[in-house]
Amino acid sequence: MKLRVYGEEEKKDPVVNLKLVQKEDGYVDLIAVNEEGEPIFSGKILKILPDGTFSRYIRVNPLLDFNIDDIGRITERNIL
Repeated sequence: MKLRVYGEEEKKDPVVNLKLVQKEDGYVDLIAVNEEGEPIFSGKILKILPDGTFSRYIRVNPLLDFNIDDIGRITERNIL
């Protein structure tokens, strides 16, 4: 059984739904989508090119709550 205090809203961890979209040019976009799979405004995050390189889109929607830089790109970190 789970107990809950009446009148207090349960805190939920934010969830961002992601989708890979294949483009005719051969690249793939990683985008944020809503629960129905429809793109979110300014939800393009990454472009992945056929040669394996990627580009970060600018002006990513800040409501997605990603760490973004001064021009709205998601921040990156090198993994060793």
